[in-house]
Amino acid sequence: MSVLTLRIVPDDDDGAALVLVDGWVGECPYPFLLDTGAATTTLKTDPYTATFPTAGTHAARGVLSGSENERVRAPTLRVGPLASGAPVVSRQAAGLLHHLLGMDVLGAYRLEFQFAERQVLVNHPIRAAVGQPLVTSAAGHPFVSVHWGAREACAVWDTGASMTVVDANFAASHPASFVPAGASVGTDSSGTTSVTPVFTMIGAAVGGVLLAPHRVAGVDLTGLNGSGRPVHLILGYTSISQATWLFDFPAARWAVWTE
Repeated sequence: MSVLTLRIVPDDDDGAALVLVDGWVGECPYPFLLDTGAATTTLKTDPYTATFPTAGTHAARGVLSGSENERVRAPTLRVGPLASGAPVVSRQAAGLLHHLLGMDVLGAYRLEFQFAERQVLVNHPIRAAVGQPLVTSAAGHPFVSVHWGAREACAVWDTGASMTVVDANFAASHPASFVPAGASVGTDSSGTTSVTPVFTMIGAAVGGVLLAPHRVAGVDLTGLNGSGRPVHLILGYTSISQATWLFDFPAARWAVWTE
């Protein structure tokens, strides 16, 4: 068993935060946003990454916008105990706030996310057989179900989102669960910003764990639903930091609990 250390960086006064990890690309150290909401590991363009040979292009999408990124071959990638030799990753020329460590790397491991301890246990042997079946998108994004009693909604489990996001139409249709709480300026992983309505989400439970009421941002998530599976929420740090989560990506199983 190995441990990946997390750096939790507050993003505003509502408990939102960025989850960063330190790694190396070739010979250079870099911080990465740990991002289960990103299909592809993505590097910002700088004098070092600009030297990497190109291998085509790749369409990428944040919550608020999309972009066309180059595909490049990095010499090596190491983030704590996670490693990949000569990986093909994305490179974004402008707007990206952080290098992103995405599901193309994370999906090879069994990861136990302990946000209170600011760590991720990698391939913990005791947790190998726990949990329930995990459903993912074609790009590897993990899905979980959120419940309000008998009502169920589909959510992307996203360590790259500092704040949970709810589809604005879904929130408007369930006013008892989403109480208006003002507005906020939101920024997605591509660097695009927008003023969004904010709600207090009440009574939500995931995997039998009841989440405390907390603020979430309302955004039109229609653009994420092209695969045919409707996405009602993106569970970000404000939600997922309330529990411990296991995602065994190779075995396609997940679990959640509180200590």
